[in-house]
Amino acid sequence: MTKKELLSIDQSFFYRASNRRVFRALTDPAELTRWFVAKADLPHEAGAAYRFEWPGGYSHVGTVEEFVPPRRLSLTWPHGPVRGRFYTRVTFTVRRAGPGTFVSVHHTGFPSTPKGLAQYGGTQSGWAYYLLNLRSVLEFGRDLRSPRDA
Repeated sequence: MTKKELLSIDQSFFYRASNRRVFRALTDPAELTRWFVAKADLPHEAGAAYRFEWPGGYSHVGTVEEFVPPRRLSLTWPHGPVRGRFYTRVTFTVRRAGPGTFVSVHHTGFPSTPKGLAQYGGTQSGWAYYLLNLRSVLEFGRDLRSPRDA
């Protein structure tokens, strides 16, 4: 498969919070449970394994590819069951923007296959859902997730 056959997601979000506060929300296990996952183990070093768990017991394990506080976090991201699993890479870039912070999400490596396209679509909407929830948590202190997603 050539690079031209791989799909990428690019989204950007603005938060009325400092870049350090936003980076902490993206990387601190206790903060991640406030807006994203039910449990998190996210070591702050490149090459380390991380683990995220969602309600109902679904979890995945990947690798911290890059950890540069308070600017960048990059993770491998597994998709699908063990048989037929493929990995993508998600990178969060955090930068100051006037009274707040921009977060750019670049998630790449989705194959142009039926399985890859299904994961691409779900991941695209998933990042929008969770990262808008992060805005609600940071700016208003409200977690808007459904109880099934918390």
